[in-house]
Amino acid sequence: MAKVFVNCKKCFTKFRREKREWICKKCREVSELDYLKQKVIDLKKKLKDRNPYRNRKLLIKRMGGCCIRCGFDDWRALQIDHVNGGGRKELKTIGKGNSKNYYISVLEDTSGKYQLLCANCNWIKRSENKEI
Repeated sequence: MAKVFVNCKKCFTKFRREKREWICKKCREVSELDYLKQKVIDLKKKLKDRNPYRNRKLLIKRMGGCCIRCGFDDWRALQIDHVNGGGRKELKTIGKGNSKNYYISVLEDTSGKYQLLCANCNWIKRSENKEI
């Protein structure tokens, strides 16, 4: 099979085409990153809704929709947990009753600082890690 080189449709650099690609790998990665950024922006727009239950459901759905330890999936008992603790300090800096900003900070996080646990698993984790 002959190697086929084409010009990228975005940056016009030559690259080796595999299958039916029309943009180079670098442009594809940038496109995927732009797509993910746009998804976060769209979710922020949806979070502007004043209904906190709807915002919470949206965030829980975005985080997987079930407890990562036991698989429980009722949104009423799911809690956003800080993997390494420190949730109380963060909530104090955000302020009481300002759940929208908290949800946005959870959405923007890419470091894996948050996880979704049911209430039982969260309390068990707190007890095991002596966070109580």
